[in-house]
Amino acid sequence: MMWRKFIPPDRADYIPFTLFALLFPTSIGIQFTLLLPKIFDGMTLSVSYAVVSYLSVAIYFCWFKLITTDSTTRGVMLPFVQKPEWKFCWICNQNSPPRSYHCQRCNICVLRFDHHCYFTGRCVGFTNYRYFISIIALLWILCLLLLTTNFDYVITECGGLNWRTLLVIFFPSIAWLFGLTKELPFLIVLVLLLSVVAFLFSTYLLLYHSAYLHSGLTTYERNRKLSKYRCKSKHTNVQSVFGTKLHWSVLIFVPYLPVKLKGDGTTFEVLNFTTTNTL
Repeated sequence: MMWRKFIPPDRADYIPFTLFALLFPTSIGIQFTLLLPKIFDGMTLSVSYAVVSYLSVAIYFCWFKLITTDSTTRGVMLPFVQKPEWKFCWICNQNSPPRSYHCQRCNICVLRFDHHCYFTGRCVGFTNYRYFISIIALLWILCLLLLTTNFDYVITECGGLNWRTLLVIFFPSIAWLFGLTKELPFLIVLVLLLSVVAFLFSTYLLLYHSAYLHSGLTTYERNRKLSKYRCKSKHTNVQSVFGTKLHWSVLIFVPYLPVKLKGDGTTFEVLNFTTTNTL
């Protein structure tokens, strides 16, 4: 069945995968039905609906593409004779290109392996890294927007900024159990708390991967201090992820546009600017 293709191959990813699949639309639904109508009205409300809707749909589109875009060596014509800079994967029983890595969770080699994403249950690599960058950038903007619009309203609903309000915000479940908040404020505060956590997490990932994106190295290479494929040109490094057709900022905010990446994930420039042999 088609839906089985979306299930993570490793059961250890089921929990984070399900959390993102369920909590994100639930939070947006509460935002639409309970928060935005109470904060805005008229044209401002319509604009808020449109902006939040676009960001939410774009995030889910990137999440879907991150899952369905294959960055593995599956379907890639690999040589029978091992070439310079290539390595043999004894698990896949094949010659693997430079910068590839065998993921134990996905049980296959991944082209230009960056890391394994638990929230998608898939590896981030050569062809889908652009969608990962778009997710964290769009999520950061969405959370910043929600926090900006929701914070004053939530504080007012909770009776001002005091210890009771802080308990309700940071420990909504405990506050609800002890009767410090009712069902409706509980849901509203829960959305605010999720927005805070998501904002902090996306900020960390955005700063973390921006440095890697500009250096031309992957997370895997940076963590292991492998600098062989470092490139001095930040522009070239960004183009290796987003292509050369459109500016990277356009592709981050409009992830629906197709791109043509340079190469096939088997050929890369090394530090001395010589190119590894292709097939």
